[in-house]
Amino acid sequence: MTYYCRLEPDEGQIAVRFPDLPNVITYGSDREEALLNAGEALNGVLEAELSTGVLPEEARTKAGEGLLAVAVEPHIAVAYQLRKVRGKESQAEPSKSVLS
Repeated sequence: MTYYCRLEPDEGQIAVRFPDLPNVITYGSDREEALLNAGEALNGVLEAELSTGVLPEEARTKAGEGLLAVAVEPHIAVAYQLRKVRGKESQAEPSKSVLS
């Protein structure tokens, strides 16, 4: 699972923005730090939203000029897919129907 980001100069730093997640913004002093921070910010936000039962915006942006790929950590990608399949049900609800 991958989201794409754009790096932009911003007051002596490099800002990182995700087109599919407009509220996720991070910064770095150089390209390397910006991309490292991008991965931490992306995965942190996705994990936090999933832990509260929110299904984050799905990645829709495709590779293009000026966009860089940021990978979602495998355990977060699995949690995302499970939440998507379960919908509004809690984790316990599908198992109740199987055990009944």
